[in-house]
Amino acid sequence: MHHLALYPQCGACTDMIFRHERVVALFGKEDDSSSYLGRTEPFPFPDAARSVASVNGFRLCRFPDCKRCAASPQFMPIHCDCFEVFRKCCGEGVDASARLWTVAAWRSPWRRAPPIYLASETLEADSLRAIADIARLPQLYELPTELLEMVRRYSEHALLWRAISARSLAARVSATSPNPLLTLSLDDILFWERGGELERRDPGRPPLSSSTMQLTIDSDGIRRVERPSPPSPEVFSRGAFAYVVEDQQAIAKLEAQFKDGLLRLVLPRGQPAPAPRIWNTPNPPDMPRCETFMRGATGLSPARLFAVDADHRATGITFFFSAGALFGVHVHVPHAPDATPAFRRFSRARRRTMVWVYLPLAPRHDPLLALGVRRSPAPSSPAILARTQRGAAHGLPDVVIGPYLPGPARDHVVNRAVTGPPITLVYSEPLQGRPIPFFGACVRPAGAAAASRTRPGAPDAPAEPPFAALEPRAHPLGDGAYFARAPLAGVAAAELFYDEGGRFCRGLLLRYRGGARRALGQCRVHVDATARVAEPRGLCHRLETRARGPRRTAYAVEVALRDGAGDHGHRGEEGWSCHRLEGMLNFWFTDVSSFIEIDS
Repeated sequence: MHHLALYPQCGACTDMIFRHERVVALFGKEDDSSSYLGRTEPFPFPDAARSVASVNGFRLCRFPDCKRCAASPQFMPIHCDCFEVFRKCCGEGVDASARLWTVAAWRSPWRRAPPIYLASETLEADSLRAIADIARLPQLYELPTELLEMVRRYSEHALLWRAISARSLAARVSATSPNPLLTLSLDDILFWERGGELERRDPGRPPLSSSTMQLTIDSDGIRRVERPSPPSPEVFSRGAFAYVVEDQQAIAKLEAQFKDGLLRLVLPRGQPAPAPRIWNTPNPPDMPRCETFMRGATGLSPARLFAVDADHRATGITFFFSAGALFGVHVHVPHAPDATPAFRRFSRARRRTMVWVYLPLAPRHDPLLALGVRRSPAPSSPAILARTQRGAAHGLPDVVIGPYLPGPARDHVVNRAVTGPPITLVYSEPLQGRPIPFFGACVRPAGAAAASRTRPGAPDAPAEPPFAALEPRAHPLGDGAYFARAPLAGVAAAELFYDEGGRFCRGLLLRYRGGARRALGQCRVHVDATARVAEPRGLCHRLETRARGPRRTAYAVEVALRDGAGDHGHRGEEGWSCHRLEGMLNFWFTDVSSFIEIDS
């Protein structure tokens, strides 16, 4: 039985497809999928696990790099409601299914490329007005753009926005005529941009001086092909574009397919070489200079690689852990201040066990000097290591967050000089509900030789000075606990992060007088309710236990920060333990429990 390979992205609206949402799948001819062949009956989108369900004689499959899927026709899933909106809004005489197939298939930079979730452009005004009128929300299109985008952000997966996207797509398709398929060698293309003219290389001219080819990708697929000389100096993209930046000898022999004003690449079947890397930046780091902290054992190519400098734009990093494995990374920057969009891409089942581990950054005041991971001799997921300039100068312990790994351990760290370039964090998007395939770091070439004491190919090179080992300590949360610690002395301000009920403490963010910051527990920045206290004088906490099944106990902790010497609100209540701000605060946590202990 042929497999029906599915990725959780709608080919019409480009939004995510969630489990059990009704979809249809358009499919192309089996040989090269360059033309439309048919569509399936509607079916509920399956879970990421292996499925035994089938539709129209095809087995539904979401298993990455499945060999049976590779031998099957290419399928493009479409929300049923998006398909209906698109079909009804297409003009007369338009073969809606065939045109939608081409648009959906050419959104991928090449056949079977994993989906790339990119920010779409501003809503098209005519479609916004038309759909808002149908939904009896005429005031929606009267909102200022900033307010409209805010509403959209807080309801990003709603049918309203998907319908607007589907109608806009139908309008664009109806305004153009279909073109026949044209195939060229990528080496013959000097420049191409969607909606513009194709510039082809003159075979009689000498070879081009530029050795780099750059492909710019947006939510509609490949947007531009060029040979920049020199390469673009931009380091970080705002999320609307992705890039392929490769030596022209590595990809010039690939073929490019043009159809209906769109372009996609054709990778040779059975090619042992990996697909081109897709980056978030047109200026990616040189991968041989980067240290690999974690690499997936599956050998799967990541959907997209991210390279983010820990410079003045980054205010923190959230690491998503589940069952001890790293499933995602979000770098907090001004245009992406919270990690909610990354969290929503996980399945509902995975979200229930997800733990948010936050590493605060203050590059202008407290630059990151070292970043790495710690591995225990016993099989376990690595913990995250970090050292900052002011933290080290003021005698604060190094940051060790993530899975609790006491005792002997092996550290793998990238260091930088105080005056050198920032550390560049390199990581990949997760694939189909699996842990991320790649996580590493490097220092940009301008200062790499002097700034990094960790050489490529030397994974055990130590930090200078080495990170301190954690002493084994008894705690009630078991082997799957996560851990963070920070001193209480010298705290200038603190921020409490609460759970959904607003009573129990989920995390603590401490700011010290020297400018350093430390996070403990789950600090879900710009997501959870918080309370800030300036110049706290003491910390009080109370532990509560709750049964979770016949043999499981969950722990929750209430925390109160005293900002004066008087009564602090729980006098006479049992179970509270109050401390001056001195000693070390130890914080263990899981997806359902929190437990703290203070060393005097």
